[in-house]
Amino acid sequence: SPVQSQAPADPPITVNNIIAESPSSTPDDSAPDMDMPPPVQAYDQESIKSRMESAPGEVFMVAKQFAAEGNYIDAEQLLLKLTQRQHTAGDTRMEALNESILETLVSINQKLNRFDKAELHLRQLVKMQERSRPQDDPHLGKTLAEYAQALRANGKEQEALKQETRANLI
Repeated sequence: SPVQSQAPADPPITVNNIIAESPSSTPDDSAPDMDMPPPVQAYDQESIKSRMESAPGEVFMVAKQFAAEGNYIDAEQLLLKLTQRQHTAGDTRMEALNESILETLVSINQKLNRFDKAELHLRQLVKMQERSRPQDDPHLGKTLAEYAQALRANGKEQEALKQETRANLI
C-alpha cells in the first residue's frame, strides 16, 4: 500500500495502516537496515494510544486480528491496555466490549497454556456476567465451565468442581 505523506486527522484504524505508521517499518523506496533488530511491536503505540478512548472498538478489532494471525503478544498488550481505560457504569455497549476483551484474553492465554492468567481473566468475566446476565444464561454457563477447566489445570480441583456444578445447573 502506498505511504501517504499527510494522513487525515483520524483515519480508520486497520492493521495495514498501523503497521505502515509504525516507526519500525521502512518506506518502500529505502532498503531496511540489516543491523537493526526485528521490530518488537507490529503497531504504532502513539496511533493506538490516541484511539484507546475515542475508538476502543477499533483497537479491539486490531487486537483480534493480531490474535488471529498468531501475534499473541501484541494482541495481549492491546487488550490489557483496553481493560485499563475508564468507562461509564451502565454503558451496555462498553460492557459488551469489555466482555469480548476478556473472552479474547482468555482464548489467548489458553492457546499459550497460561492457565493461571486464563483463570484470572475468567474470574473477572464470571463476575461481570453475573452482574449483567440472568443466572440461567447459557453464555454464563459456558464461562463457568471454562473457568472450571482453568481451575482444574491449575490444580484447584475443589473449586473446579464447585464451578462445574454451577455450570451444569444452567
